[in-house]
Amino acid sequence: MASPHVVGFALFSNVDGSPLTGQSPTFLTYCDETGSDILPKPPITEVKGGLYVFTPSFHANHLLCYVIDAGASSLSRYYSDILRPESFDVDQIAAAATNAASAATAATNAEAVSVIVRKIQTNRWIVASNQLIIYDDDRTTPLYTFNLFDQNGIPSMTSIFQRVPTP
Repeated sequence: MASPHVVGFALFSNVDGSPLTGQSPTFLTYCDETGSDILPKPPITEVKGGLYVFTPSFHANHLLCYVIDAGASSLSRYYSDILRPESFDVDQIAAAATNAASAATAATNAEAVSVIVRKIQTNRWIVASNQLIIYDDDRTTPLYTFNLFDQNGIPSMTSIFQRVPTP
């Protein structure tokens, strides 16, 4: 099942933290939870300013598991996730939105999400003590903190494979 929604991620330079443009990230793994490859793998395209997207596709009633290699010059070399098809089902999402909120509430929520995305993409951030800390607009108040791990699940400052929100 092809989804009308996209998955996006941003690439940043491991040298100066600036957005990485013109890269060619590739899927190392693109399969369902049973390990069956999902073919064809969707293309990953750059939207603008280091933001890349792809449109996921699913086997019927199966999860999508993927690992993306962003390249050696990327601050985070690998991106991975497991997606649920129902999270991308337009009919289910529309029904939930209709039942859960009015159009005015949805617009307010969309604006709030837009503000949060802007802060994550543009505000000050640091990597220290095996954590990524993203700051609010005042550049001093932590907005989000993530623990950083290598491919083996060991806290790491280099070869970051995964970030996990702190409790």
